[in-house]
Amino acid sequence: MGSGTVYVVHNNWIQNPDAKKGCKTYKIGITTKSVSTRYYGLDLKMPSEFACDFAYKFDDEQYIAVEKKLHKILNQLNVGGEWYDLNDDTLEGVHDVCTQNGGILITDDIENEIAGEKKHGGESTKRLSGTRSLKKEFWAYFIEYLEQHGTFLRYCKSRRIKDVDWFWIGTGISGCCIWLWMDTSTSQIGCHFCIGSKSIKGNEVSAKKAYFKLKEEQKIIHKEIGEKLEWLHHCDADDDHDSEDSEIGVTREGNINERERWEEFSKWFKKYAELLYKTFSERVKILKL
Repeated sequence: MGSGTVYVVHNNWIQNPDAKKGCKTYKIGITTKSVSTRYYGLDLKMPSEFACDFAYKFDDEQYIAVEKKLHKILNQLNVGGEWYDLNDDTLEGVHDVCTQNGGILITDDIENEIAGEKKHGGESTKRLSGTRSLKKEFWAYFIEYLEQHGTFLRYCKSRRIKDVDWFWIGTGISGCCIWLWMDTSTSQIGCHFCIGSKSIKGNEVSAKKAYFKLKEEQKIIHKEIGEKLEWLHHCDADDDHDSEDSEIGVTREGNINERERWEEFSKWFKKYAELLYKTFSERVKILKL
């Protein structure tokens, strides 16, 4: 009898805009290989990487029964489907089912592989570098800042805050999101409203057409925001090809190594994320092309 893994992954591009507050969309599955091999083997062309939230290894074919059990439980909670909208409490329940059935948590062994950074073994490789650790700490600080000051933004406090350059906020519109990002190499931070390369509203509105339709209101939008925005689109206006994402937003200097400025950066992220949400979300929903 072979061994296998039960895993939980997410992709910030595959999220249910109608999910309840506090929920994020996850895929629960099984594999006899590593989780990274599983997803790279699918060769999916996605705007963002799949990330493994956690995985449990089983020494025998128990992993098959555990996955079926999890799907059955979640379907009874009316969160069923290929992907599941789960909150932190339900995720803890998934952990409990896996451990109670003999699973061994192996997330630390594969969480970086799935991002294309294969580990080479040794306890030291499991510790984050200084910069990566700092990113993780900053996003945790930012989430706490949002909770303390309140916001209408649709964000999810994930069980495992990642050491990544970005923070994703939902807009309630398929194909659109707000990205908060940092670039430690240039000491810059940014907040952008993103229109994905895939169509929004099913196949009714293309990302490219939406971008240029919004740009017609550029002066009005800049007045609403209170400053000029960056309008980024990699396709020519006369080109029918619509393979690139579009981004509209702001960038400023910001070095997260300066811990004393984290409140300043968090306040700035919150301000512009809320402004971009208010300015673009309703406009995109009512676009007529």
